[in-house]
Amino acid sequence: MKQPKRRETIGRKRMNYFMSKMDKFTNTPAEIDNYVEVLSKQLYFAVVKGKCSLKLKNTADAFFFCTDEELVYDNYYADFGPLNISCLFKFCCRVRKLLRFARGVKSVVYYTCAQLERKTNAACLMGCFGVIYLGFHPTEIWKVLQDLAPYKPYIDASQVSCGFHLCILDVLQAVHKAVQFNFFNFDDFNISEYDLYDRLQYGDINWLVPRKFLAFIGPSDNNQAHPPEYYLKYFLKNDVKSVVRLNQACYDCNVFRNAGIQHYDLIFPDGTTPPREILIRFLTIAEMGPGAVAVHCKGVLAP
Repeated sequence: MKQPKRRETIGRKRMNYFMSKMDKFTNTPAEIDNYVEVLSKQLYFAVVKGKCSLKLKNTADAFFFCTDEELVYDNYYADFGPLNISCLFKFCCRVRKLLRFARGVKSVVYYTCAQLERKTNAACLMGCFGVIYLGFHPTEIWKVLQDLAPYKPYIDASQVSCGFHLCILDVLQAVHKAVQFNFFNFDDFNISEYDLYDRLQYGDINWLVPRKFLAFIGPSDNNQAHPPEYYLKYFLKNDVKSVVRLNQACYDCNVFRNAGIQHYDLIFPDGTTPPREILIRFLTIAEMGPGAVAVHCKGVLAP
């Protein structure tokens, strides 16, 4: 009977700590509208007044930094999504560096403007940092961030109206799960390689799960994207054994098959949810096939 009581006590103390706010840090700039404490007396997340990014000067008590102009989401249509893993990596590196430099002498204050899109992505970055490096459970850090709500929901990249939205908590839970299953590890994350292949001119290639699932832009034989031959060297080098095309046959799939890479057509309308039979077939391909699986939708014009 003692163990459950101890867990209840620890849980209450953790919740009181996470929900508490430190006394207002000394010489808080007048531009700051509101803020929350993320790490006791060390790390804060703040929102400044207005919808434009401001430049706050460091004080004797705090380092201030903002990424509103540096880390930006590039939309395709009317979509809005969280910043990619490269942005998250850069943000985490910067926060960890500042915390080490501050060494408890100064506070580190990450701030953003009141523009909804920028505030949402800034909050998401801070939340992910809390999950990855500070040991927060997603629901714990989300309760802290909610003090600076509202936030904008994330919207899929579709040419039609999107009826399914995600929120910051969804992203935090996904990152938490990814860390648990070692889907990514920033200790060996190759930022240069990611940023290179993330570009359209280099194939728009992203590993979703290391050495298992790869997403890339759809090849094309009509100069609207890279031809399938462009990807062969990278795929063979990285043990990609299967390619799944989700829509619009814009190239000859025999290019992959002749190189020893299986090719599957699981066609359904772009921007929609795949029907159950296609989902089951994809899961079968992923579970039964050797090597990694590369997936793409339709190709678009590269700049």
